[in-house]
Amino acid sequence: MYLLNGIRFGFDTLVSILDLPTFECKNLLSAIRDPESVDMLLKQEIDKGYVKGPFSSPPFETYRVSPIGICKKAIFTTTSFILDHLLTRTNLPKSSTSSRDSTHSVSEILASNVELNAKVKNLIHNSIASSTRSQYEHGFKSYKNFLCLSGFKWDDKTDMPPLTEDILMHYATHCHENLKIKCSTIKMYICGLRYIYLQSGVQCLFTDCCSSKLLRLETIYRGIKKQEVKSSRKRLPLTYDIIKNMITALHKGIFSPFVTALIEAACVVAYFGFLRCGELTVNTDFDASCNLCIEDITLKRVACISCIRVWQTARSGVNVYLSYHFCADRR
Repeated sequence: MYLLNGIRFGFDTLVSILDLPTFECKNLLSAIRDPESVDMLLKQEIDKGYVKGPFSSPPFETYRVSPIGICKKAIFTTTSFILDHLLTRTNLPKSSTSSRDSTHSVSEILASNVELNAKVKNLIHNSIASSTRSQYEHGFKSYKNFLCLSGFKWDDKTDMPPLTEDILMHYATHCHENLKIKCSTIKMYICGLRYIYLQSGVQCLFTDCCSSKLLRLETIYRGIKKQEVKSSRKRLPLTYDIIKNMITALHKGIFSPFVTALIEAACVVAYFGFLRCGELTVNTDFDASCNLCIEDITLKRVACISCIRVWQTARSGVNVYLSYHFCADRR
């Protein structure tokens, strides 16, 4: 009889007084990254009677909230619900309120340091080249246009656009099918999304992982690659003979002597210094902080030294040494 009543109505734990603090755990990152799946799974649990709620106010004076997580099965594309009861049994702070207050106080202290915040933003801004940043911004604009066309709405002045793996999968498909963009460019756009979201500090699916950990998105990448038509045109290297023929053609009087010397110097320095076009030339407005200046070039008896301020493949401020015989204009 005791066993039947216990199974039917619950067993007596023989505990009448609980001296435990209230604590609210934050959800696991898997749930934070995919709120749509969490809402769907919670509704299923409530409909089946496994979970009660939602509550407008706490139903108990003293309580503990276990974190929610989800587990996605990549093969069957199904999602399972996780309720982590173990976390609330570990050594936790006395109350969730004090924990939240301490977090807010730290944020307020850091936010008050204007000079340090400006330096942090500057370091993040300079973590990528200006050309890469412009491509990232173009990808972010393309992503927002896709969301608007799909019917998503958000406050662009205060909020970041919604971001889930499902949306990224549809966005990648849209880029491939409608915009006719290659897989490498799509990947670069999504890398730009990751950079912009991390820069904004908004909690998203990129907070704890990169795009390579998104298994379903990787499957979309592989499908796009298989459908791409490989170009039959081979990319040939720029050889010494080609440079020599270019310089010979320049000296036939195509341009003025100054322009001829300028183009010759740029071609020779770029070729023998293994430089990219963006490291040596100016695409938009001149910026002395990142573009090559006259004072960056030093002529000596043995070599011509050029200090490249912003590299696309190496550190900034690295010197390039060229033999004196390679300098196009030694005057």
